[in-house]
Amino acid sequence: MAQTPTTWQPYLTKLTQVAPAATLANGAGFLSAAYGSDTPNPGQSIWADLILITAYSVAPTAGSSISVYVLPSPDGTNYPYGGTAQIPDSNLWIQDFHVLAQTASQTDVIRRVELPPGLWKFLIWNATGQTMSSGWTMDIRPYSVAT
Repeated sequence: MAQTPTTWQPYLTKLTQVAPAATLANGAGFLSAAYGSDTPNPGQSIWADLILITAYSVAPTAGSSISVYVLPSPDGTNYPYGGTAQIPDSNLWIQDFHVLAQTASQTDVIRRVELPPGLWKFLIWNATGQTMSSGWTMDIRPYSVAT
């Protein structure tokens, strides 16, 4: 049986930029606004690349991390636990951004994050040992996959 090739569609319009005005303390999280992942064409999946840009006043430990979780709302109303002071269940973890031991601006990318149907939120959890400077951002760049 021949397999149908996968076709990556171009980036859709940038979904959003998670851009809080405040710093993010070590051992704390930031919960994004709710987003929806409406599929633009039948038979396509929606994926996203996540681009984190951050800096620090005091250099974090090399290899420490900023974790990203997705909190889906299958019923459109209720979300699983997790927030600014509570890490959600591990099955909602997407991946970690790993940081360098420097105070200068750092950029990292997580590729191929499958976005759930319906409404969802991102939780960004700082476990770097240092406070992330104000002005940090995470871009969500959605794209589709057609087979």
